[in-house]
Amino acid sequence: MRLGMLSGKSVRVQIEVGQRLGVEGRMLDALGLTDAQLSGLDAMVPAQSVYQHLELVVARADAERVALEIATAHGPLSLGPVGLAMRAETTGRRAIGVLLRYQHLMNTLARIDMTQADGQLVLTEDRPGPTGLGSQIASEIAVLSMLHWGRQLFGHSLVPLGMTVPRRGPFVRYAAWAGCDVVGGAPQAKLVLPSALLDAPVATADPDLARFFEELLGQRAAAVGRGEGDTLLSDVRRAVAQALAEGTPSLNQLAGQLGTSPRTLQRRLLDAGTRFSQVIDDVRHDLALTHLKNPTLGIAEIAFMLGFDEVASFHRAFRRWQGTTPGAFRSAAQKLAGGK
Repeated sequence: MRLGMLSGKSVRVQIEVGQRLGVEGRMLDALGLTDAQLSGLDAMVPAQSVYQHLELVVARADAERVALEIATAHGPLSLGPVGLAMRAETTGRRAIGVLLRYQHLMNTLARIDMTQADGQLVLTEDRPGPTGLGSQIASEIAVLSMLHWGRQLFGHSLVPLGMTVPRRGPFVRYAAWAGCDVVGGAPQAKLVLPSALLDAPVATADPDLARFFEELLGQRAAAVGRGEGDTLLSDVRRAVAQALAEGTPSLNQLAGQLGTSPRTLQRRLLDAGTRFSQVIDDVRHDLALTHLKNPTLGIAEIAFMLGFDEVASFHRAFRRWQGTTPGAFRSAAQKLAGGK
């Protein structure tokens, strides 16, 4: 399972809302996000970048307005195949089942659980890791999005029985939009719906399409399971690359960004056949080779981009990697390119 990653398609919706509210696209560079991370069915983005962007947006606009705009902009395409499969299912029970079974394909940080009792269906979001403002807003977006999806599946007249969120209120906008009381300061974000919804027909049902997506999602889930070690390394390498510009990241720092504990991250890296220090070294090596091919970047600039405190430290590391200096490597690469 990927550590602390969210669907790139969902994050793109968040970014578009942020841009409408005045957060410039250039801020994505500061957060280390790229178009590639926001595109494609399997694109994933580190949760910490998502939280940082949310905090930038709510600094410009009312937090309730931000969360509602993001939640109501989340259509089936922003959920990828999982959302399309939910829309194709025949009943609420089957649609929610798709979400619960395959949620890890679009969000590996938070988890949604379902309980049922006394005529109530309770969808609870469990979000480990940092509990700052960005994380709290993300929880609010999650429960608001679930209600929005429900209204798309079962009709816009759907009114929940209740809603809770971790951040303290009051939540006037949320209550007016949802049609129920919204209680703040709760341990977890929850959406309470009538249990009769489980047997309600889905307005966009297509049994043949549902079978197609069930098979597709099953294959994707199996592939994720088989490639867990590779996926973990990819996620950690991406987070390291984003953090290097601020200096050498610590194990504790990266674990927090990925929504796990340092001990768990260290153990899983060992299971994948590597160590945290080795991942940092490998990422620096790969980035150094890439940056040195860019003639507009100076050697000192590259050293600091890779998190080295001194240029001399970069020189020593590069000689260990390549057996030569950064300048000599760049000259040789330029001659090779010029000879083609």
